[in-house]
Amino acid sequence: MQETIVEKDCRVSAKDFYDTLLISSAQEAEAAVGYEINVNDIKEGYHYRRETAKYGEEIVTYKRLLPGREYAIKVSRGTKNIQMRFKLVKKDENSCHVVLTQTIMTNKKPDWFSTMVMKKRLKERLKQVEKGTEDRLAKERGS
Repeated sequence: MQETIVEKDCRVSAKDFYDTLLISSAQEAEAAVGYEINVNDIKEGYHYRRETAKYGEEIVTYKRLLPGREYAIKVSRGTKNIQMRFKLVKKDENSCHVVLTQTIMTNKKPDWFSTMVMKKRLKERLKQVEKGTEDRLAKERGS
């Protein structure tokens, strides 16, 4: 098992960050299955299969969805399972602290380099979600 944890203080509310995760998950699922998926489907613990060029078949499952507080997704690829969990802590009305934990169930022992690469990728993911949230809110306000 390999577990990587990164944290970030974000300039968006926990609710808005969580909503962005749900919206992007619904869009990703819709693109994979070819028919409309909405946010309520994701909230109910939706799962789907998709084919990828790099990994073959994957099963994606949305689990442990606590509005504005926690969001988790599990991706199964053959014998490898990857779980990402976002824990959101409200700081005030316009900011939150996010802890992203990625757990990879594998027999391979992690090395220093792969751990550093994974931390960098996860930090970038948090920045992307924060930026996506800011862009979505600006668009909704008409800015």
